[in-house]
Amino acid sequence: MNKPHDHLFKSTFSDKRIAKDYIRNFLPTELTSKLDLNSLELSPTSHVNSDLEHGRGQWKKRTFRSHFRGLDDTLRPFIPEFAYLNTHMQDWTDKALMTLQAGLARNVMLLLKHYRDEAYTVQYIERLFIDIEQHWEDSTQKPHIKKFWVYLFDTNELKDEEFRKLFDRLPTYIKKEAMTTYQQIIQKGKIE
Repeated sequence: MNKPHDHLFKSTFSDKRIAKDYIRNFLPTELTSKLDLNSLELSPTSHVNSDLEHGRGQWKKRTFRSHFRGLDDTLRPFIPEFAYLNTHMQDWTDKALMTLQAGLARNVMLLLKHYRDEAYTVQYIERLFIDIEQHWEDSTQKPHIKKFWVYLFDTNELKDEEFRKLFDRLPTYIKKEAMTTYQQIIQKGKIE
């Protein structure tokens, strides 16, 4: 899959419930206390450029205007200058993430934090799927959980047998979905 992080983030955070959980848990309280999250409207556009793609070295925050290189000085005053926040997952400990009441947003952030870390995936698979049972029966949330599996399969180099061993450590209802998703991906030729 091309840009698996971008796909996972966009597909899960396009769900208002997950977006609200992210805002409540990852943005500063002094900001969120002034927001009416019930008026949240999702935009189908993306404002993230390729420099933010996970795993491409250390990202450094720049001013918005600095992204407009070579801009004529007469146009510069018309480019807005505003603040923005970046959630850098490596700044978060797993312990801090685990204590959040962030619904599926917590699972997404754990998955993104431990991108391509097979040793972590093998040792802490249960942690990556913490509290999934709370969302399992919700038909609007179940597709996101399937996307978590697709992301894991796409971003890990684990062998078939290693994935199957991971499935055995999960509750039956999750194991069945994981195995089905894995089989569908294999049949489509995305995993060898």
